[in-house]
Amino acid sequence: ITSQPLGYFTDLAVSGDGRHLYGTSGASVTVIDTASMTRTAEVTVGPVWDLTRSSSEFTDVTSSVAVNADGTRAYATYHVSTVELATGGYSNGQFIVDRTGRTWRVTGGYEVVTVIDVDRTSTTYGTQLATVRLPEGAHDVAISADGDLLYVSGADGRTVSVIDTSTYAVLGTFVTDPDGSPSGTYGPYRFLLVDPDTAGTLYVTDYADGAVYAVTGAPGGAPAAVLT
Repeated sequence: ITSQPLGYFTDLAVSGDGRHLYGTSGASVTVIDTASMTRTAEVTVGPVWDLTRSSSEFTDVTSSVAVNADGTRAYATYHVSTVELATGGYSNGQFIVDRTGRTWRVTGGYEVVTVIDVDRTSTTYGTQLATVRLPEGAHDVAISADGDLLYVSGADGRTVSVIDTSTYAVLGTFVTDPDGSPSGTYGPYRFLLVDPDTAGTLYVTDYADGAVYAVTGAPGGAPAAVLT
């Protein structure tokens, strides 16, 4: 067993050929060479806090990452906070002090899936090709067995969104747990896994009710089975 002090990661994914690891940490996705266990690239995702403006937004955390089978695209989820300079008069809320000592009030946030070019032969290697903002939030990601679909578990603890990987369009959503968190609120994190040996069955964990949902034929419809 070998180890390297590469930092703190919330998720890891390995390329199909096993040569690269992709890790989510802070506001970036890190590329790691598995032979040398060294960082080879770091891609900052989403907006960067602009201290010259009275209101801004920034990526405060990345959550999960997945890589397609041919190792050309990485998909990562992240959360964006929106802020404005605090002018007084607020008795509650969340506040942040920037490096200059000014106080900002957090006014909201949203979650996004980003598409990153990780094809080392491409002229756009290491850049974001597209972003998809999901009203239900975005936590874990998984890719269908044929690579055509991206599944994203919502931060509401109940919804899974289905995205076309060629057009980045949201094809639809389905709900595995109708008793999850109400719309607009955050629920327990759920994790996704695609089984390539069962025609792409999607497995969805649900911490709230202690179940694993087996989903086929997504998007649309109810889970095919519930494993407890």
